[in-house]
Amino acid sequence: EVETKCKVHKHYLCDTVTSCEFGGDEASCTAQTINQTCVRKVKHGSKRRELPLLKTWLCDDVEDCENGIDEDMSKWKVCGSSSTKIRCVEQSETCRELYKCNPNKMDNLVPMEKLCDGISSCNNEAKICAIASSKPSVQENTIAVGNEKEDGYLRLMHCIRGIFSLAFKCETSELWRQPLAFGVYRTKILHPETVNSMRCRHSYGELYVYLTCLGLCGTEFACPLTGLPESKCLGEDVPFTVSQDKQQLVKVRYNRFSATNYSYYDVFHCSNGKCVPFRKVCNLANDCGDWSDEGNCENGFQCRTDDTVIPFSSVCDGVTNCHDGSDECNDRCRPKIIDNAALRILSWIIGSVAVIMNSIVAIRQSKEVVLAKTKTGMQNSMFVTVIAIGDFMVGLYLILLSYFDGAYNDEYCRNKYVWLTSNHCTVLGVISTLGSQLSLFSMTYLSCNRAVNLKVMSLPNKRSKADITVTILSALIVMSAALVTALLPLATPFEDFFVNGMYYGIDNPLLIGVLSFKKHGEILRAYYGRTAMRASWTIYGHLVSEMFTQDHGSISGKKLGFYGNGGVCLFKYFVKNNDPQKLFTAFLLIVNSICFILIFLSYFFVIVMVKGLQ
Repeated sequence: EVETKCKVHKHYLCDTVTSCEFGGDEASCTAQTINQTCVRKVKHGSKRRELPLLKTWLCDDVEDCENGIDEDMSKWKVCGSSSTKIRCVEQSETCRELYKCNPNKMDNLVPMEKLCDGISSCNNEAKICAIASSKPSVQENTIAVGNEKEDGYLRLMHCIRGIFSLAFKCETSELWRQPLAFGVYRTKILHPETVNSMRCRHSYGELYVYLTCLGLCGTEFACPLTGLPESKCLGEDVPFTVSQDKQQLVKVRYNRFSATNYSYYDVFHCSNGKCVPFRKVCNLANDCGDWSDEGNCENGFQCRTDDTVIPFSSVCDGVTNCHDGSDECNDRCRPKIIDNAALRILSWIIGSVAVIMNSIVAIRQSKEVVLAKTKTGMQNSMFVTVIAIGDFMVGLYLILLSYFDGAYNDEYCRNKYVWLTSNHCTVLGVISTLGSQLSLFSMTYLSCNRAVNLKVMSLPNKRSKADITVTILSALIVMSAALVTALLPLATPFEDFFVNGMYYGIDNPLLIGVLSFKKHGEILRAYYGRTAMRASWTIYGHLVSEMFTQDHGSISGKKLGFYGNGGVCLFKYFVKNNDPQKLFTAFLLIVNSICFILIFLSYFFVIVMVKGLQ
């Protein structure tokens, strides 16, 4: 059953003859067939003919071709096996995991390169692609208003949904079809008075075709239509003309039933011989199957490593829509770990000075801890040493950050998520957090300790073993608190609170960029129809892997951890309402605020006491 109330024999699939009312037997044939053809065993019409071979017929222990080529193992490359059958592909193909259209069956497998190309290969593909990608949808259909036969009016709606920041509002244009004599129809475009490059750049489908071919968009935008040669879907040469006043677009085709043998028809001829209506031209989708319907369009941005086209409004918006990330890494935007050249120089200088000077201070003060005769002197030297270690770590963070910035250089924007999910970024985050918290906690203890000693007016006294023990324990508590703060976001039991997303690489166009926990849930519900009652990253990771064949290792993602929220890999102080780590961040901000207040009050008290004593 290929569509509701339509069942056909499998040998009638993709045979260029529509057997079902809505063409379900001829849908998604580009993704389902291979270049090899054969004569199928079930007879087609009065004569036998070569027809495309479906991928699912290969090596399935059933001969579908008269010459048995579909079961000849020497003709195909074996990419792996599953619980149901061996999977074979053409010799020229590279063995990769395939997407399973049905979670419980292996009867319809789609190659990675066929996913999210604008042509649906599965019932759930388009929905999952829309969820995974933040690319706004494009309205390409012509929506009729009233009765076309009576008033001849159609309303075109070709703006991107949800766009409010462009130079023009998302308006509609009216299309008026006026029948002329002898069966020839003219299409008159009632376009807005002002048509500028901004409007043309953000128009799609029929509206884009009409505006560019009428010359209303200027020389920057070429008409995507070409001469229509004789083809199997047209039968005869089909010309199109533009009226001298550039207000009318006339298309005619051969029609033996009309009085003049010609009638109105709007059609785009693909390079591969396929024909599509104007609403499928320049609509950012591969409707022809060879991208020729998008080849001469100026209203979309083409991703670097494939033919995927996205709206210009989705370029450099901070959200990855091309699976190779080229929409966020191009001539218009090319972010680096440290964007500003002056900041790069300062990072090297400040980091180097901090490491050198704090190393000297830490060594000297650690000696003073041993040599100090009094309790106060020992405490001061101990915590000044800890502060120096913390500042040393911050300096080391700046040096390492500057090094990685130079190592990635212009390649950072293409490898942004590789960097953010790397262990290097995590280590930098731990070092910076540990260093800053060490310094802050130690400074708080030292300030309060000085204020207390001044309050009780304690005289310098020799240190005792108990004083040494208390001082060491106090330093260990401070260092432990800082260490827990820095390492807690990495603890596996708490990954559901601190992992911000999953990155599946640039080779998986279905799962683009970094997908959040919420998007994982939406994708899995669209695929399985439901998800587990208790969701976790572990469960989600397993369910995502089950969406694909696992003949060459499972599909797994790299976790975007707590410190991967930005290129500089710092503690995530700025959170959103839906971030699971917001309570942890809020707690630490409160603790740090209390520390700063205590430091301020302690020094204020010390100043007041000293002035009083003077």
